[in-house]
Amino acid sequence: ALSPHHLSWRWLYVAATPVLLVVVFMRRRLPESSRFQAAAAAGRLAARWRSLLRPPHGRLLVLVCAASVLGGLLAQPSAFVVDFMQTQRHLAAAAAILILVGAGALAIPVLAGAGGISDRLGRKRVGGSFLVLSVAGILCFFFLARGPAGLFGALAITYAGQFGAWPTLTGFSTELFPTSHRALAGSAAGIARVAGTSISFALAALLIGLTGSLARAVAVLAAGPLLALVIVAAGLPETAGRELELTSAGPG
Repeated sequence: ALSPHHLSWRWLYVAATPVLLVVVFMRRRLPESSRFQAAAAAGRLAARWRSLLRPPHGRLLVLVCAASVLGGLLAQPSAFVVDFMQTQRHLAAAAAILILVGAGALAIPVLAGAGGISDRLGRKRVGGSFLVLSVAGILCFFFLARGPAGLFGALAITYAGQFGAWPTLTGFSTELFPTSHRALAGSAAGIARVAGTSISFALAALLIGLTGSLARAVAVLAAGPLLALVIVAAGLPETAGRELELTSAGPG
């Protein structure tokens, strides 16, 4: 028979299967944009990645990548919520998994609707609000929440914040760059995000050793997304409601 610990990670993979099927379904039905097709036909796509570092794109790329790294610093706490519920809050594996899946499912409508809301109200305002919500939720989860209901509520707030911030704030990695460099910029921001995630795990290990507590480590790591928000608010222009030709500081 499988132990509860074996069941925990296996069922997480099963729970993710429907989302993967939706991604495959949508990918086959998304056409290339007319801007990309026009740039490709005119030979305006970037031939070398180094051209992305030239003015006026280089400064924006540094800011976007820095924000991506800092935004990824809460990856470690998010990855260990099930383990935390089992070892620190003494929930059974099945209960912890149900809380995780239920909280994520409850936040899915936010993922679908946040982008449209930010088109009307602004990327900075909407994305920043959701980012603050995610930080508040994760701190509440690790410091204040007790019992299944409290843990579920805190985790639902966390995921709602993450799902709302992701489609709005990641838009800067594409909307600030012309079509000729847009894919390169998006890839660079993605690499920076992965780097932030890796740094999160390394820092968490160090902080847990120094503070003796995962919760205290989370409190330190939470500074990362808040600093990312400062970079976005102070260093990046608003892109909502504007044509890409105007926001990308270049043709295309």
